[in-house]
Amino acid sequence: MWPDKLDNLGTGVLVKNGWERTSPNATAAVNEDIIKTVRGSAPFGNTDESFITLKDGTKDAASSIITRFRRPADSEYASLEIASAGLCPLVKKAGPKASDPKIIRRTRVVYRIKTNKLDGTCCEEKDYTTGCTNVPPESYLSACQSWAKNPVTKAAWDPKDFTHPEDDVAGRVVGAGMQVCDAPDADNYYQVARLKQFGSNDVRFGLGNYAVTTDGQSEGGQVAADMDFGASEKAVTAINNMKGSIQTPLAETLYEIGRYFKGDDPYYTTNKAAPDYLTGKDHDPFWYKYNDIGAGDNQYVPCAKSFVMMLTDGESTYDENIPGGGGGSCSVTNIKGCYAGTRFAGTPKGKKYPESGTDYLIDVAHWLRANDLRSDVDGTQNVTFYPVYMFGKGSTLLKDAAIVGGFDYASKDELPDCNVNPGRCYKSSTKEPLTYFEAEDGNELKAKITGAILDILRRISSGTAVSLLSSSEGSGSSLLQAIFYPRRNLGSGTIKDEITWTGLLSSLWYYIDPLMRNSSIREDTVQDKKLNLKDDYIAEFGVGGVTLYEDKYGDGIKGTPIKSVGFDELSNTWEAGLGLWKKSADSRTIKTHIGSGLIDFSTTKKSDLKDYLQAADDAESEKIIKYIRGTDQDGYRSRTIPIDLNADNDTADADEGAKVWKLGDIITSTPKVSSWVPLNSRYSALYGDKTYDTFVKSSVYKDRGMVFVGANDGMLHAFKSGKLELPNDSHADDTCIFGKNDKACLSGSGLGNEEWAFIPKNVLPYLKYMADPSYCHIYSVDLAPFVFDASIGVPAGCIETDDYWKCAKTDKSWRTILIGGMRTGGACRKDAGGEGVKAPAKDKGYSSYFALDVTDQNSPALLWEFSDPDLGFATTGPAVVRIKDGADITNEKNGKWFVVFGSGPTGPIKGNKFLWHSDQNLKFFVLDLKTGALATDVPIDTGISNAFAGSMFNSVNDTDSDTLTGKYQDDVVYVPYVKKCSETNEICTKGKWNNGGVGRLFTKQNPDPNNWKWNIVIDDVGPVTAGTDRLEKKSAGRIMLYFGTGRYGGEFTDDADKQRALFGVKDPCPLSENGTFDTSCTATVSFSDLTDVTDINKVPTVKDDIDAMKGWYIKLAKIGESGVPNTFAERVITTPMASTQGVVFFQTFLPSSDVCDSRGYNSLWAVQYLTGGAPSGEKKGEVIMQVSTGRIAKFTLGAAGDFSKSGGRQSIFSTGAPSPGAESGATLSEPPPPVKRVLHIMERR
Repeated sequence: MWPDKLDNLGTGVLVKNGWERTSPNATAAVNEDIIKTVRGSAPFGNTDESFITLKDGTKDAASSIITRFRRPADSEYASLEIASAGLCPLVKKAGPKASDPKIIRRTRVVYRIKTNKLDGTCCEEKDYTTGCTNVPPESYLSACQSWAKNPVTKAAWDPKDFTHPEDDVAGRVVGAGMQVCDAPDADNYYQVARLKQFGSNDVRFGLGNYAVTTDGQSEGGQVAADMDFGASEKAVTAINNMKGSIQTPLAETLYEIGRYFKGDDPYYTTNKAAPDYLTGKDHDPFWYKYNDIGAGDNQYVPCAKSFVMMLTDGESTYDENIPGGGGGSCSVTNIKGCYAGTRFAGTPKGKKYPESGTDYLIDVAHWLRANDLRSDVDGTQNVTFYPVYMFGKGSTLLKDAAIVGGFDYASKDELPDCNVNPGRCYKSSTKEPLTYFEAEDGNELKAKITGAILDILRRISSGTAVSLLSSSEGSGSSLLQAIFYPRRNLGSGTIKDEITWTGLLSSLWYYIDPLMRNSSIREDTVQDKKLNLKDDYIAEFGVGGVTLYEDKYGDGIKGTPIKSVGFDELSNTWEAGLGLWKKSADSRTIKTHIGSGLIDFSTTKKSDLKDYLQAADDAESEKIIKYIRGTDQDGYRSRTIPIDLNADNDTADADEGAKVWKLGDIITSTPKVSSWVPLNSRYSALYGDKTYDTFVKSSVYKDRGMVFVGANDGMLHAFKSGKLELPNDSHADDTCIFGKNDKACLSGSGLGNEEWAFIPKNVLPYLKYMADPSYCHIYSVDLAPFVFDASIGVPAGCIETDDYWKCAKTDKSWRTILIGGMRTGGACRKDAGGEGVKAPAKDKGYSSYFALDVTDQNSPALLWEFSDPDLGFATTGPAVVRIKDGADITNEKNGKWFVVFGSGPTGPIKGNKFLWHSDQNLKFFVLDLKTGALATDVPIDTGISNAFAGSMFNSVNDTDSDTLTGKYQDDVVYVPYVKKCSETNEICTKGKWNNGGVGRLFTKQNPDPNNWKWNIVIDDVGPVTAGTDRLEKKSAGRIMLYFGTGRYGGEFTDDADKQRALFGVKDPCPLSENGTFDTSCTATVSFSDLTDVTDINKVPTVKDDIDAMKGWYIKLAKIGESGVPNTFAERVITTPMASTQGVVFFQTFLPSSDVCDSRGYNSLWAVQYLTGGAPSGEKKGEVIMQVSTGRIAKFTLGAAGDFSKSGGRQSIFSTGAPSPGAESGATLSEPPPPVKRVLHIMERR
């Protein structure tokens, strides 16, 4: 950034009177601030990790302490005030920055006062320094630091001496500042300044100022510190060495800085030995010196966005030397011809200011924004202008320069007409330009500069998988797609306003072709909530949008393309974000808790919630509550937007007026559907549980239709999805009337309506940050919800009310449970340090899991919320385990239900990245599902140091379900894990978290988890962040485990080049003929025991060879092997999916090594379950998956070209990253079981 420097007194700090006119309006006024420096409390945060600490050394000049922070750095607060009686016109009020009584600070005040020249004419300026006085170490006290009389006039002070610095009168005070008199003389140096690192490895800063050179040059500007990583300290040094100037050539300075970006020689320099800046690659702002920070090779970054932030009082002076004549086209040599359009802020064209000031700043700003400055660098390289008007308001010059130099556009075009398209010129809901900031005092200035920098950082899609609601009884399904927008422009026609961090949740159709040839995603084209093959267009998703095709004959075959639309322009059956935009804030049902039960998140609870919200008082608490519910508040981030609902290019129709967009971004929380389709069908099919069968056939269950999803607006949302009905469906209630081409229907009213929302207690402290105007992004409820049925109820007549597991099981015992979590939201430490993240308040704000009873979908009940200092972040998800009550042989009792969480990563956060490290052993927390109480004496410690668990969704297996004793009891939980590498080898790099394996937690079918046992299946194969899937073959006495290695949770450079693999591993602990585990088994398998089937020609085909295999692996692409340029090594970050047809699907990911491409590339593998070979051509099925670009891809087994790589096992790579938050990154549609010919028989757990 290139701030206009504050003038300074030598090497001290000066604040011009003219910048803050709060001086007295009468003689001898008492205690009115005339000059105030910026407050010295930590300006941009409150954690030690966020700052570079500058300490004063013994050899530093005393005054340099001040200039380092542009304020008296020895004081927490410092001001100069008018004193009474005129005896001491300026008073220094100061306090210590630290309360160390051993360190005494002495300061003085320096006045810059106008005096007569030697010839008697006025005026020149001289500095007058007072004596030194101590800064009291224990409090803020005032001290006289002046003279009884004006040192120039030798007369009594005149109030005009302070109120009229512009007068050419001797004795007028131009400014004043404080200096430190002496430096410390001991080694315990005093901490004097802290500068925030805005992601020092991501954002580079430079420093520029008005040119003041030794040869007398006073035109233009100069570069005091080149753009570079970690430039803050260089800028501090440059500020120390600056000299003040009364000239403010705004346009000339910006033009010279623009030439620096352009790579041209300086325009104003006359002294070639000391130019305004240096040129060449080492000084090029587009040349990124990654070697300096250990982040790779130096390179040009063509996608880098460039900004100039100018801090100034807004008055142009001595500012006429700009090239050009005013006519002709805009160019570097004709800047005066760059903007002749409307001055929307009101600056008259050709405006002249006193002291040779001009309006050329507007021309320069537009030249920088609307032109490609570097033809030698790929792409369009321009500069966005951010003026900050200090100590004043309403500078039309700066506003007009911001409008024409800071407007937003998607392609290289000219300035939009701000009357037609105000959203491209102005901030939402105001008429202030997008990049203009102003402040009247030091504290406000600090906030506005911070806001400007954060806005710059913001200028720098979907993270979930799709959810499918389908039935085995028909070919119509409802498909749910979640998309998020970091920035989204809405409005009407060409008039667009911008809101940030918003989410969409759309319901579309998915037609499942019974022959598995022509399945397709469909929009609801005619908006009748029916899937009609002829009426509803086929939607093919690409990287940037969707192409619609007709199905002319209703046979599922794609016909003529109709048009291309954006994701948010599809005709869906419902869209939850838009529905919530229409819904009033007061009509929402939002629950939270601070104790044992749910309470309304409403202003009636403002006092109870105040401390949890980190509110200073009830008024602030009420304000936060109203904002989170959906009513924008003064001073908070705006989300208010009008929407053109009928595409008639205006927002004047009914219901189109401005309302708050309330749904936040949905990044990794894949939506979950709760419908009439049983959540746990194996309870009936596998265990023959008649009580469960009765439960799912009840009217309450059959009438369900709800979607649950977490969003980073702090809430778990429950949206009404409607009831899916199919022709000839046994569950249909004849609400829908089906025609010839109708395949499905959604019945019910109010589809997409938010029925309720829930805010976990540990999210409450973070809600105020979401309201901050400078909000960048935080995670809150980002884990995918897990919804299942469990028999934990106490039916009527059971006297064991405290021991539910002893109750006889009935259909009334069953409950539908939702477990959600914060994922990387929240914190995990009371105190900062190690690899942890500190909580914002005592005993509040820890990353947590929560459980809700959603049996009555319209009225949730809180079961518990769980966090623990050793839990780390809530990333693993739950593993739900059922064990019989020890006395129950017949399975007629509820049994004991547990939920198991693995310890997640502990952090830390570096810059703006969560690094996915761990500073503790891998542990397991076993909770009673109903109460949330820890079911073990202490967490189960695996002994694996510096480790954390991968995904534990669907990780539980019941191996002996056919036996009387083993039936309905879960035997083992398979857990992937990541650990810190101890020695560098081909698998991992010492000191990095890129090693790991898979282990098993044996339950021993014991209702006391203290007796459960952990051991390892396979270790040292690389990081396993995603979950495992399994297929069991009892006749062979084995369980096959499927997983992949790789990580992409934080900085992908942690694991950029290590080769990763797909695995199919036979658990070395054998099963008996009836599937019973020997729980005393501790057998492991090593990487070297597995068969390498990377080469399709080396896949075993002989039965004896296959039976002898302990497992297999397929090496994924190294750097340079994938065929996709500029990518790192291929890896797995989503859970594989094992099909009962014996096909296992893996999604893989190639992170991009191109700094301008953050999307990466994905691929789908399909392999034979026993050998890792290619699937048989007889296999049928279709897989759909969504990636980070919002694209939904479909793959068909046996289709020519769908799996054309790696011997018929892998698809080609396409753009986008798979979802790391999904239990599986893909959704499979399979044909019904074979009738005439058995391919094979197996059970999937």
